Amino acid sequence: MKGRKTYKTKRGGRKIGEGVFGQVFHPPLLCKDGSDTKWQSLNYISKTIYKAASEQELHNTLLVKELDPHGEWSITAEHICEIANTQTNENYKSDERNEQIVFRFGGVSLDTLLLKPGSSGESQHLMNRINNHGEKDTRTFELLHPEGLSILVEQVKRIIPKLDILNKRYSHGDMHLKNIVTDGANPKLIDFDSLRSVEELYKEEKELMFNCLKLKPNCSWLTERLENCVLDSVRSGDIKRLWSSLINIFESEWVKETFRGKYDTWLKSIASMKDKQCFRSDYVLSILEIPS
Repeated sequence: MKGRKTYKTKRGGRKIGEGVFGQVFHPPLLCKDGSDTKWQSLNYISKTIYKAASEQELHNTLLVKELDPHGEWSITAEHICEIANTQTNENYKSDERNEQIVFRFGGVSLDTLLLKPGSSGESQHLMNRINNHGEKDTRTFELLHPEGLSILVEQVKRIIPKLDILNKRYSHGDMHLKNIVTDGANPKLIDFDSLRSVEELYKEEKELMFNCLKLKPNCSWLTERLENCVLDSVRSGDIKRLWSSLINIFESEWVKETFRGKYDTWLKSIASMKDKQCFRSDYVLSILEIPS
């Protein structure tokens, strides 16, 4: 995107998504305490959330901000408020998620890059000829945007160094294409509600593995090697999940039909990786080798 747009204030909000997590609005809904002036703008987005969950995400936000204080590669919570009982938006459905957490709007999620402008639906379903009603449909490919695939791959490659920064201390825990957004140039990580420290996960993984293997005291060399493997495995979790998301795209009916043969060599190169636990560097290199 060229430059930064300044949007006029707009009351209420347009629902742009809904799922088990709650509803997503752009701009945010009205706050019960009336703290709307700054947040009621198209520069912001919000999701409805349970109070306990909002407190956890706010805590996680502070952890991520220590690593990315200027928001160069992440979008974290900026405001939490109780949702007003009366809303100007007709699509708002009041439920037990009576708070909203507000974020700066960072663009579209990477999975939507595969949709043609004006189209909607789950791209993963559409790529396998399943329409928005869950029915088999040969026309779904008409809703997909071939040029968007190369942009998606480029954005994933750009976010890898930033994910490396996060994974030195934390695991995102829910890394997939919907949790990376882009303004057309800069990809950023979002949704840190599942964030956990690498140290905590490492201790859990190490205990499980060492109890399973029942290592003897005189196997110190093996213990050290195993510790390094466990730590790498923990730090590899996010990149492996991202890698798996890409595999699902490139193995879809849409890619095989639309880009005949273009990705065959790459798919063959990763065939054995799907059946074994690899090191983080293997997953990173594999993503970087996806043809442009």
